[in-house]
Amino acid sequence: FFNGNVAEPAGFTVDTSMAGKCEQTVRIVSPTNRNVPVNIFESTATTYNVNYTPTEGGQHRIYLTYNSLELPGSPFTQEIGDGALPPAHGDGLYRGEEDKAAVFYIDSRGMTGEPFVQVD
Repeated sequence: FFNGNVAEPAGFTVDTSMAGKCEQTVRIVSPTNRNVPVNIFESTATTYNVNYTPTEGGQHRIYLTYNSLELPGSPFTQEIGDGALPPAHGDGLYRGEEDKAAVFYIDSRGMTGEPFVQVD
């Protein structure tokens, strides 16, 4: 997955080399439960590039089916930033326990300065 920002391309690559040729579907649902238009391009005989341009920030759910069966782990999530802040992802952003590390990642590629994290 490569995370993106609102109004910028986001996407991922699907590798089907271990599964053979079958019908596949990709459905992306925005944080407000809207279906997001998706573009799928065959990259090689066994890989497909999937991209879309999100219109809202937050966690997008990605449903992948292959031969009418949902892939294990589906729906996958992809965090889309609002453009003003770098996108961040990880369980530590959504839940935590006292005296335990809350792990998350910040994608600050192309940004300058030091990251600042505030816990409310």
